[in-house]
Amino acid sequence: MNETSDGLDVNYLRIPGIIENEKSLGKLFSSYKNLAIENLHPDDRLLLVDPNKSATLNEESPVFFLRRPQYVSDGEKINLQNFTNKRKHQDMEDTNPRSQLHSVERTFDEVIDPRNKNRLQSLIHPRKKIKAVKAWHFFPDTSTFDQVFHSLKFVGSASLSKDRPLNEQLGQVSETDSTSVNASILTSLFKPIEINPHNKWISLYAVTDKLSAESFRKSFNSIKDDNIVNRHVIYDHIKDFDQMFRGHKKLFEDFAISFDDISDRAFFVPIVGRLELKKKRIVPGLVDMVNRTNYAHIRMDLRNPSTQETAIRDSRREQYDPVNYSSIQEE
Repeated sequence: MNETSDGLDVNYLRIPGIIENEKSLGKLFSSYKNLAIENLHPDDRLLLVDPNKSATLNEESPVFFLRRPQYVSDGEKINLQNFTNKRKHQDMEDTNPRSQLHSVERTFDEVIDPRNKNRLQSLIHPRKKIKAVKAWHFFPDTSTFDQVFHSLKFVGSASLSKDRPLNEQLGQVSETDSTSVNASILTSLFKPIEINPHNKWISLYAVTDKLSAESFRKSFNSIKDDNIVNRHVIYDHIKDFDQMFRGHKKLFEDFAISFDDISDRAFFVPIVGRLELKKKRIVPGLVDMVNRTNYAHIRMDLRNPSTQETAIRDSRREQYDPVNYSSIQEE
């Protein structure tokens, strides 16, 4: 240390007793070891332990500076790391397919539980104004799993509501009352026709008589034979459509649901694909061939299936519902 004002070289450390006799500095030396430890708080005495050694405080070499900032920062890192891990674990559970499936199943279990009075309130729709008013038990309709179902869509000018001649022929309702559908449409037939791989279409057949169509619809939907009034009906050729089939990649990607309000049950059947029907344009050279290929009328008779037909249907249903249908029918 230099004293520049007088030009003298002064070193304060050479003055005898300048550090030993100074109380605030003297505690750093070994002669003040016991005094320094005794004046510390009991919780702070643990901070004198060298973290690099595992010896106790009595056997530890003298370390007389506090390590509180180091320990506090380490503790904060550990707590933050634990919180981050818990948050990541919670996020993984929220995005885990099994956890999502469990949450959905638990929600539906609560909804169908009759003991839960507020069961419908647990169903929350993304739109705030939409609320659940009723719940049904959801089951597959295994009785029809031997059949193949498609959804039909009339595209463009092929729409039944826009085709006035067809509308008048079938008695189809107008666009203003499109919610109701008459019996001629509900009992209609769609027959695929193929002349060659490049000439395919679908023909529409329907019962044009309104009374016959309505009685046949009731007979067709009746379960008991006693209620069947009209067992025979004649379908007339109505129109031909070009088709485009769009199949679904998965079995249950699309399905149709029928509701039974009496038993609070809903039954679904898988839809294998969608048929888009467009107005057919026939090449002039194929008009005669198309007319010869189409049937003018189709006679439909209602009857019970034969034993062989029932066995074929049961074998197909067993792929989805492993039940021995033959034993049930014998009983």
